[in-house]
Amino acid sequence: MRGQPLAALLLGLGTPVFAEPLLDVLVASGAANFATYIQSDPDVLAKYLSGQIQTVFAPSDLVPPPASLSRRAPSPADVAKAEIQGSEDLADLRTASGSEPGSVIPTGTDSAGLGGQPQVVTSDTRPANVTNPTRRWASSANLTGPSLLRISSGLGNIANIVHADIPFDHGFVHITDNYFTLPVSISSTVQALGQTTFSSLISGSNMTKSLESTQFATVFLPSNAAFAAASVGPSISSSTSSLISNHVVGGFAGYLPVLKDGAALTTQTGNTLVISIRNGIYYVNGAKIIQANIITENGVVHIIDKVLSPSSPPPISSGGMLSKTTSFMCVIGAVAGAVLAQL
Repeated sequence: MRGQPLAALLLGLGTPVFAEPLLDVLVASGAANFATYIQSDPDVLAKYLSGQIQTVFAPSDLVPPPASLSRRAPSPADVAKAEIQGSEDLADLRTASGSEPGSVIPTGTDSAGLGGQPQVVTSDTRPANVTNPTRRWASSANLTGPSLLRISSGLGNIANIVHADIPFDHGFVHITDNYFTLPVSISSTVQALGQTTFSSLISGSNMTKSLESTQFATVFLPSNAAFAAASVGPSISSSTSSLISNHVVGGFAGYLPVLKDGAALTTQTGNTLVISIRNGIYYVNGAKIIQANIITENGVVHIIDKVLSPSSPPPISSGGMLSKTTSFMCVIGAVAGAVLAQL
């Protein structure tokens, strides 16, 4: 829907609807702190006011403002944190929700790990009984009202839309109960999640640089409990690199909304992983995804409950080839991965 004018969504029998400027809408909607935040850098402000940003996820004033709000000169990270709250796509609540399990939403900040393409957040429309929300989602949802839509960002942290579809002169504002978390590297993400076994294995086998230089990376991360059940400890052996690589798919950012039932993915070791979906729960080679859509600088991490075995992948069904996706990120990821493989 990129580039679609707001009037196309707000016309009533040919009569255009005129909306107020963004800063006025933010203040009137209880997001004055965010209005101040985006005014802290002239380039960020210009981006938000120019029409380039058409959807704004504005944290409520009830959410503590970021410490950087008081800085005179915002750092590059501060700028990225401000830009990630916007999207160049025009997305009302229905569009942002997508169909189950959700949608991939490009943000207003770019990522080198995604080939210079926009970093993303993902919405999650799955029932609560098949998701594993972070503590942030559970504690903050009551701060500003009931959740209309859960959105996952860096470190798997969740912000909820609590007031949606507020028109401004270039698009829509959605009020959220938290700021999005700026994605970080895979190694930093794994450490922050407390997944110590995987962290020790990638560090000890000198795979950190390789993982973080892989563009459009999907990591199926066995939990500490999964490693323990498979009798795999943090000690390094000759097979450690192969073990880790068998859980990594390069050149494809497999956010949950673009993983289709029967999809076949190829790991860095050349083995096949097959996605299956049962009652809204996602599996990869029989391992259950227990926490999904942990966004990283160069892709996504999904935590799984088993260590994947390269020796006996399940058979590929007749629908096993990766189906088309509505996410432009997936298409770009696949193309970029193919190009990089030739370099």
